Parts: sequence; structure tokens; C-alpha cells
Amino acid sequence: MTEFDTHWLDLPVGRTRVRTVGDGPAILFTHGLLVDGRIWDRVAGPVAERGYRVLLPDLPLGAHTEPVHDRDALTTMAVADTLFDVADALGVDRFAVLGFDTGGALSQVATARRPERVDRLALMSCDAFEHFPPPLVRPFQWAAYWPPAMSLVLASLGNPRLQHWPLPIGLLAKHGIPDELVRSWAGPCATDPAIRADCVAFIRQMRAVDTLAAAEALRTYPGPSMVLWSRRDQFFPRKDAVRLAGLLPHCELRWIDDAYTFASLDNPTRTVELVSEFLALPRPA
Repeated sequence: MTEFDTHWLDLPVGRTRVRTVGDGPAILFTHGLLVDGRIWDRVAGPVAERGYRVLLPDLPLGAHTEPVHDRDALTTMAVADTLFDVADALGVDRFAVLGFDTGGALSQVATARRPERVDRLALMSCDAFEHFPPPLVRPFQWAAYWPPAMSLVLASLGNPRLQHWPLPIGLLAKHGIPDELVRSWAGPCATDPAIRADCVAFIRQMRAVDTLAAAEALRTYPGPSMVLWSRRDQFFPRKDAVRLAGLLPHCELRWIDDAYTFASLDNPTRTVELVSEFLALPRPA
């Protein structure tokens, strides 16, 4: 089992847990709504063993345990800037980013805003273009305006048995999610009104205008990039993977088999292979 160093950082968005492992050039992994950095635990150790420092922040997306300082400022731009705040607090200047799920949208926005800080960019099964949020998550956005509906949604997400149903949670991982992770990811939102309010605030402000603007800016991104996508992803359209790969100037497109959205859980071996390939891409001439 990988041993992580745990840091509690006082950042502009609030007190944030960041786990790190390894030494060398830094790569920051992001995550999606209602999960945290532990979604990468099967990948982080093997990547670190290849000579990299892996940064795993728990972003304020609903599975965090410390409420944000200012909920009114909980915007896509502010959370995207948290990637740089994490790096600054850990003494990291330039770093690679792997944007996944909701974190993929944040990574696109962050890279578009400060490309000089992002050494290379990978995007893996994530929100993009008009799909922020993606179609299957839009009911969460509607529920965010009606507290009883949101409570029902959160209660269902915290029930490990429902991951085996043909409902959104069952479409995330082909081989299932450990019950402990399901419960702990849903726990903060389900039991802490402040965390739930943070999550609702972020979901309410999700708008495709931010990802569309980021996509335009990324047309001139100078670093190496890779789009790695689960071939059987049910949440994020495969056509978005092709669009992103065609948009980024120096990009490779790779597919992951035997996995749904949560490929880091379903097929960690292939995920590690592709992340290693991404980190080894030569810089454009």
C-alpha cells in the first residue's frame, strides 16, 4: 500500500488536504464532484515510482471535510486557481496536470488562464465544451435548487448497493467502487450542512461558457498534451475526446478499455501506462 505524506494547507478557498508521494517533477491529479483524491490511490504510487512527485488535492467539490471560507466566491475560476495555490504552497513552480471528471474542466480553465505554469496537460474522461456539467449530471444541478431533492440524491449516492443499479453511480465503475469509498465520499455532504451548501453552490454555478472559453484559449497551448478516455464511458461523450485532441496543438489521443469513467479504479494498470507515456512526451520543437 502506498504511503502518502499528508499536508493541510491554508489556501484562499479554505483549509485543504493535499496528499503527496514521490520525488521529482510534479504532476497534480484532479478529481470530480463528490469524490476526492483517493480515486487515484491505485495509480499514484506506481507513477511516483517512475520518478515523479504526485500531488493529490481534495478540492471543495462535495467530498471535502473543511468548509470553504467564502461560499459566494466558490466559482469555477476560483477552484481552478486552487491548483496553482496548492503548487505554490508546496514550493512547486511548473507542473504537469491531469484533469479528470469535473477536475478536467477546472484543469482546462486553469491552463487557459496560466499556461506558463502548466508544463504539460492531460485530460481524462472529463467535462468539456458544452458538457459542463455533462448530461447525466444535469439533474444534480436541478436538484441543487430544491433541498429535498438534493438530500434524496445524496442519500442514494451514499448507499453502496446502488452502484450495482443502472443508475448514474452504477455507470461510473465497471468493476465497482469499494463500499468504504462510496460511504466516505458521500458522508461529508450528507452529514455536514456547510459542506452540502458548498457543493450546492458550486453545482449551481457550473456553466458551459467557462469550458467553451477555455477550449478557445487552449488552441494555442504550447506544451505537450494527451487525451486519455475510457472507450465505454457513459458520462463523457467520446466525441469530446476527439474534439479536445484535435483542439490542442501537440496532443496524443489514447483509449482505455475494460473501464467506465473511473478508469483509475477499473483499469489502473492501463491508466498508469498512459500517464507514464504522457509524462514522457517530448516537448514540441
